Amino acid sequence: MMSALSVAASAPPDVEVSIVDENVEPVDFDADADVVGLSFMTFNAPRAYEIARRFRERGRTVLFGGYHPTLVPEEAAAHCDALCIGPAEPNLPLMLEDWRAGRLKPVYRRPLAEFRTRPIDARLVHGRQYIASTVVQATRGCHNHCEFCSVAAFSDHVLYRKPIDDVVREIRAGRGRSVLFIDDSLSADPAHFRELLRAIVPLRIRWYSQIGFGVTRDAVLVCADGLSRPYKPGR
Repeated sequence: MMSALSVAASAPPDVEVSIVDENVEPVDFDADADVVGLSFMTFNAPRAYEIARRFRERGRTVLFGGYHPTLVPEEAAAHCDALCIGPAEPNLPLMLEDWRAGRLKPVYRRPLAEFRTRPIDARLVHGRQYIASTVVQATRGCHNHCEFCSVAAFSDHVLYRKPIDDVVREIRAGRGRSVLFIDDSLSADPAHFRELLRAIVPLRIRWYSQIGFGVTRDAVLVCADGLSRPYKPGR
C-alpha cells in the first residue's frame, strides 16, 4: 500500500485521488472517476486486464504502471490507454497533463532523477486492514545484475538512496515507535545503511526490514551496540 500512496503523492495537487485495494474492498466500476490507474504484478495481470476492460467500456481512461507493465510493456499496452514504464514520480504528472490537453501518448518512460520524500496522505487508506506500523522506504531498486530479479530490472540496475534527513522526518511523522522499512534490501549500500542506523538510534524505535547477507561482513553493523560505541573484537 505504500507504493499506492507514493503514486497518489505524485499526482498534481489539484487532482482528487482515491485508492482502491481489491484485497480488502471491491472495485466500484461505476465510480465517478475520469482516469483510472492500475499497478500490478504478473500474477494478477489477467485480473488487471479485466478491470481495465470494464472501466474502458464505461468511457474511462486507463493508465497502467508497476512491475508487469514495465517488464512486459508490449503485452500490457494492448489493454490500456497509456503505459508508465518505471517509476510514477517523473511520469504520472506528465501523463495527467497530457490527458488534460488531449494529447495522451501510449508510453511514458522517464527515469527517476532523485529519490526524495513526497508528502503522502495516509487518510487515503485510513481505517482499512493494514499493519499499524509506520512504513518507510529509504532505498529503491538494486544495482546488482541478477538475471532472475525483477527489482533490479525495474530500476534498470540503479539503487536510489533517499536522503537520511528525509527518512528521519518520515519516521518522526509516523504513527508509532514501530517502523517497517519496505526496501528490498535496506543494507544494499553499506555506507548509506550505516549512516541511516546512526541517525535513527536516538529515535529509540523498533524497526523491521529485509537485509542482505552481505551485512554480516561488517562487524560494526552485526554488533548490537556497534553504532553507538566503538567495536572491540570479542564483545
